[in-house]
Amino acid sequence: MKQIYETMKGFSQYEISRKGIIRKIVSKEIISMRVHPIYRYTMCDLQDNDLIVRTAYLHKELARNFIRTRKKGKLYVIHINGNPHDNSIKNLKWATPSEAQAIQIKLGIRKKTGNPEIYKFSKYWKAKHAAEINAAKPKRLRIKKKNRKIYSTNLPLNPRKIKS
Repeated sequence: MKQIYETMKGFSQYEISRKGIIRKIVSKEIISMRVHPIYRYTMCDLQDNDLIVRTAYLHKELARNFIRTRKKGKLYVIHINGNPHDNSIKNLKWATPSEAQAIQIKLGIRKKTGNPEIYKFSKYWKAKHAAEINAAKPKRLRIKKKNRKIYSTNLPLNPRKIKS
């Protein structure tokens, strides 16, 4: 069966097949892939439309070109079975960050922490407690002799010790 190639979105010099083969349009040269040492995703380096070399992850490029049901807020491409080497179209799905995390926890890829301290460093906590954070910023003093900066405040410098 003959492979059908489509021009890649964002990389107009290359085309991609449904089986995950990327090649140059002009020379028909197949691009060699490598595996990310930590996350185990298949990737390669390609020149984008602005002639800047970028790392392209195979599962993201397959989803961008062949899975057309991307909705607003779905930023991640996940492997449904959890295997990063299985890049078939049936195994890929667009997901929100919370959906991606839920699937990672379900498959045992990520641990469920349940640590409320992690929430304290999110942008939502910072927005809710902006007044406390601004009040906790230390005053800067300068010592002329040693030309060192020291900080003086009645609140702790460590944000983990801020009581909510």
